[in-house]
Amino acid sequence: MRNSLSIGALVGAALISAAASATEITVGKSATLVIDVEFWGREQLEYRPPEDPESFIISYGDPVHGLFRIWADDAPAPTRTPFYRSDMNVVVYGSDVVTPENPLASFITSHLFTPLPDGLHDVAPFSGSTANDYVHIGDGLPLYPGEPLQDVIDIADSFAANFRQEGQTLHRLIVTQTTPYDMFQGLALDQEFDLSTPVESGDAGYGWMSSSVNRVIKGFDFVVERLRVSKHLVCRP
Repeated sequence: MRNSLSIGALVGAALISAAASATEITVGKSATLVIDVEFWGREQLEYRPPEDPESFIISYGDPVHGLFRIWADDAPAPTRTPFYRSDMNVVVYGSDVVTPENPLASFITSHLFTPLPDGLHDVAPFSGSTANDYVHIGDGLPLYPGEPLQDVIDIADSFAANFRQEGQTLHRLIVTQTTPYDMFQGLALDQEFDLSTPVESGDAGYGWMSSSVNRVIKGFDFVVERLRVSKHLVCRP
C-alpha cells in the first residue's frame, strides 16, 4: 500500500506498532503455521426512541475480547471476490459467495473470551451444517474518490445449512476493518500488525456474532478498537 506509516508513529488516533510482514516459515511435521487475529472492543447498542422509531441512538456497553485462529496449512488458495472491483488489489481465502466454482472451506476457529448475552462464545457446527470460513485481504484499495487508499481485512468463522434456501440456518462470527493505515504488505495470510483505532477516532472496526434459525436471529454487534495479527508455529490439537 502506498503512503505507509513509519513504524511506531502515532497518527491521529491510530497506531500501527509493528510492520506488516509476510515472512516465509518452514513448518515441521509436528507443528503447523497459524495466524492469530485477536480483537478488543465494546458491544454496540442501538436505542430507538418511541417518539421517533425511524431514528436510533448508538451507545457502547460491555467490553468484547476474542480470537480467530487461522490454520494456514488448511487455507484454500486465494481467489478473486465479487464484492470488490476487478481492478482492486484484494483476494479472498475461502468462500464468501458459495458456488460450485467457489467451494466451501473450513480453516478458521474462533472464541470469545468476554462473557456476553445468550452464552454466545463459540461458533460450533450443528446438524446438517457445513463450514464456510473466509478471509478478505485488500492492500491499498481506492474505495472512495479523493480519499486515502484503504487496507481491508474481513474474517468470518461460520457454519451454515441450506445455503441457497430462504430459511437458512447460520452461526457466524465476523470482524471487518477498513483503514487508511498500512496494515498489509501484499496479500499473503502470514502477516503481522497491531492496529489501534478507538471508536472516538471514527476508524474503529466492526464485528458481529449471530445465530439464525428459521428467520429467528439472536446475537450482538460490537466495535473493534484494537486488532492484533500474529503468526506462530503450534502443535496440532
